[in-house]
Amino acid sequence: MTEIWKDIKGYEGFYQASTLGRILAKERQVFHSRGGMKTLSEKILSKSKANNGYSVVCLCKEGKVKQETVHRIIAKTFIPNPEDKPQVNHINGIKTDNRIENLEWATSHENNKHAFAIGIRSMTKGQSCSWAKLTRKQAMEIKYDFPDMPVKELAQKYNVSYGAIYGIIKKRNWKHI
Repeated sequence: MTEIWKDIKGYEGFYQASTLGRILAKERQVFHSRGGMKTLSEKILSKSKANNGYSVVCLCKEGKVKQETVHRIIAKTFIPNPEDKPQVNHINGIKTDNRIENLEWATSHENNKHAFAIGIRSMTKGQSCSWAKLTRKQAMEIKYDFPDMPVKELAQKYNVSYGAIYGIIKKRNWKHI
């Protein structure tokens, strides 16, 4: 594929994005810290990795530095978004592969659904869920040891809602045990 370069919106004349996911800082004149002007030569920016695994670059204009994710820059520059979808999805699931053929606009739901479909996210179960109030052992006790105990008593004993107890008894929650 031939690499195509386009100005980044809001940074015209300063930075360009490429169809291969690269960011170019154009040659330009800037004020030197000791006075006067200096010329910065054209160069491909090095990408850093943010805590979330996405590639980021710092763009500077009029003395203001802004860190931007590369995939969003590429998508905004090259991929139309007529439905105004808020997120950019990496089709192959690799967060650092920012080529335009690997990016698409998506809703949060579409992005999450895709992540589950390609296996980069998995459903958390049982006590590994951040909102779980019961341990595996407690859920098993409710399901197998006390199925005939009144729901109200079980809810009080384990300090959870009636719904949590019903979910276990009716096999809507903790299905895997």
